[in-house]
Amino acid sequence: MPSPSHSHGAQGQQHPRAAVMFILGILGVVGLCLSIPGIVAFGMARNAINEAPRCSMTKAAYWMGILSIIIAILQVAGIIVWLTVFSSTATGAAAGP
Repeated sequence: MPSPSHSHGAQGQQHPRAAVMFILGILGVVGLCLSIPGIVAFGMARNAINEAPRCSMTKAAYWMGILSIIIAILQVAGIIVWLTVFSSTATGAAAGP
């Protein structure tokens, strides 16, 4: 009889790297380094879903990876807007009246 920690019932077998993908997904959502850990989790989970299609932790890592990609896009867009606003403000202030 398997130990309770290895019994997943209706969830199916857990992927061996599911916890790593899940942690990377969380780090990506938090926004660490432009969501790079989340993007890595997305790539790993996308491949792992085929190996363990019923692993809920892998599915969660997949969706957190997608969310991390969206956050990364928003961060880059925010940086571009910020640089544009402050560069135009600095140029306008230097020109004077």
